[in-house]
Amino acid sequence: MTSVTSTDFSGIWGTSNTNVFAVSTGTITSTAGTIFHYNGNYLTATTITSYNTFSSIYDIWGSPEGDVFAASDQGILRCANCQQPVQEYLPATFFS
Repeated sequence: MTSVTSTDFSGIWGTSNTNVFAVSTGTITSTAGTIFHYNGNYLTATTITSYNTFSSIYDIWGSPEGDVFAASDQGILRCANCQQPVQEYLPATFFS
């Protein structure tokens, strides 16, 4: 996994100190299209490869129900906990 000290985070969101998500634009390291999750003990990285190659993820946010959303250069994706494949994808052209 890429060292967190060399990662350029573009968005951070969480519901508690044991459920924190972060995303990277990948401008400094090869972390493009990566969603990081911290569970209070471990930091894991999940590279999103479903639908398109996400070259930059700019922001992340979620709901108390557990849905997590990430805004990328390819559109918005939703995942249950971002450790599983993307459940929904809304392409950027939808907003044009």
